[in-house]
Amino acid sequence: MYVLGFNRFNRIANHNSLITLDAVLVVEYGYLDSSFAITATGPDSDAMNFQSEFYEGTRFYNITSERLVHLNGEPRDVYCGCVVGGSSAVNGMLFDRGSAEDYDAWVWATGEAHEAEYATEWGWKNIFPAFRKSVTFHPPLEKLQEEYGMTYDMDAWGGTTPVHASFAPFQWPTTGMMLESLSRLGIRGQDADNRGRRHV
Repeated sequence: MYVLGFNRFNRIANHNSLITLDAVLVVEYGYLDSSFAITATGPDSDAMNFQSEFYEGTRFYNITSERLVHLNGEPRDVYCGCVVGGSSAVNGMLFDRGSAEDYDAWVWATGEAHEAEYATEWGWKNIFPAFRKSVTFHPPLEKLQEEYGMTYDMDAWGGTTPVHASFAPFQWPTTGMMLESLSRLGIRGQDADNRGRRHV
């Protein structure tokens, strides 16, 4: 079995190998950069002047956008991780879990002739229990829940593993501004559940 090395796919590959006992080869592209700068986030991280093992530019593909009409016709850099760990290594350690439809689509793509067969290995209902067990979850601080309306659902979690998912003990100053702007536009946030509900 061959799996592209996105963090989400790594968890799925690990789950599938436990069921089928097949060997899994994870394919990644880029350097194995274990610099502390990869995991350092927060308002003071830029001031710490970390010495990286590799030049920071090696962590990204050299991709630029088309010229953008609403940005004075200028292109912009497109940040996409080119390092072991992919974009998860360069996006501030963001943890993401897709919607049920994302995983069920893999089953649907096989066609009706194979749907039942693939549903036993893939599909949201089969993968969700592995997601729950794969991570040790830490809720956000109470002050952040109050100030930013952060929510969480403990039923979506349940593991006690060395892989931890948590909320940063801070928020960037622009976060409050963005939330206020969205609210003025009539865009309401959704409660986090991480149980497969599609967010729109």
